[in-house]
Amino acid sequence: MLKRGRCLAGLVASLLITSSLGGCLTLAAIQRANEEREVSQRLHAGAVEQSWFEREGFPLSGNVEVKTPTIIATPDGSRPVEPETLTCEGLSARLIPDTPHHRWVLEHRLGFALEPGGEWRSGVPGLHRWAWPESPAYVQDVECGSGGVFSFPKIPDGRYFFMAGLNSPSYDSASRVDFVLKPVVVSGGRRRPQLIVVMEYGAVSRPSKK
Repeated sequence: MLKRGRCLAGLVASLLITSSLGGCLTLAAIQRANEEREVSQRLHAGAVEQSWFEREGFPLSGNVEVKTPTIIATPDGSRPVEPETLTCEGLSARLIPDTPHHRWVLEHRLGFALEPGGEWRSGVPGLHRWAWPESPAYVQDVECGSGGVFSFPKIPDGRYFFMAGLNSPSYDSASRVDFVLKPVVVSGGRRRPQLIVVMEYGAVSRPSKK
């Protein structure tokens, strides 16, 4: 009788261990599947990117300005310069939906750091970095008018990265076009306010040209 009881206890323990291991394996499989899905979302455009601008959208206007510093670094130390206000006049502005995949594209294919306060990149000759490396249908581009004013015809509410080409400062004679990138939120539907993008030197990183 005692031997039979021990056998039953052993069987129960074995079943419990098997069940526990099965649960662990299931959790591990779920975690691995989630990780693989997250990687896929970063590396490949999916339904979110493909359908983003098919949602209801409304006109969005605004302007972008970047304030330059009054002192700049030189090989000998520093020197004062006249402050300037840079705009995207005659260049392009772009709205990029804030998705895991687009973050990956901006970081790994276009080299942006995705700073919370924005990024001002200097010294990019020409516009060879402006072309979006995937389908242009995933982003919205417009040309900036006088004073850096822009107007997008149909933009859904949501989180975006605002990107624009800038006329570079006069003290940077080697640079023809700068770029600026900043996270923004578009909201308000039909009654949305203008999108005013103002960035000042010191509140935004401006890495040296590569």
